[in-house]
Amino acid sequence: FNGNLIISGAFGLFKKDVVVAAGGYDRDTLGEDMELVVRLHRFCKNNEIPYTICYEPNAVCWSQVPESLGDLKKQRRRWHLGLFQSMAKHRVMFLNPSYGWLGMVSYLYYFLYELISPFIQLAGWLTMVASVAVGVMNLDFMIQFYLMYTLYNAVLTITIFFQRIYTMGLKISLSDTAKAVIVCILENVFFRLFLDGVRVMAFIGYGKRKSQWGRIKRVKQKGV
Repeated sequence: FNGNLIISGAFGLFKKDVVVAAGGYDRDTLGEDMELVVRLHRFCKNNEIPYTICYEPNAVCWSQVPESLGDLKKQRRRWHLGLFQSMAKHRVMFLNPSYGWLGMVSYLYYFLYELISPFIQLAGWLTMVASVAVGVMNLDFMIQFYLMYTLYNAVLTITIFFQRIYTMGLKISLSDTAKAVIVCILENVFFRLFLDGVRVMAFIGYGKRKSQWGRIKRVKQKGV
């Protein structure tokens, strides 16, 4: 139902005339790709212009990823502030029935599960630790619950990964398979909590750093 609020800048293809008519890229946001998509939604809805967001599964695109935790931190900080800036700028769409599913469902989803979710998750962790400290929660129960939670999420992530490999007819080596399993486990026991912290800390000093992109080291790719 054209409910996507973000199309990656590295993998998106737009009609130039509509982008120009809507005002082009916004240089005052850290998430210019998301801001453009949300603004195109708003522009088309306000001007009653019919449109469709299409997905091309066979497209091949290459993009560089962070090579260190420091660069990953800078990237995710920028992403989260860009999300906040885009949603704040177009907040008129939030729960606005005039924008249909986009305003009533998509915007609400991104607000709850993307923008404020790290605050909720970290608050949950702090609550559990405090509950154990004051004797309200049983430590053994908390450890068992955490292990079950981590195992469930790891199995879910691994299943989705290999389902994608199967449906696309890809072949990966045994070593890459082992790496994928390890990364899926680390994603649940380390990276998720780490990135939640990064997204929460992103708002510290926001007034002075709201326009700081954050330089990421570029590594020359081989065989691309």
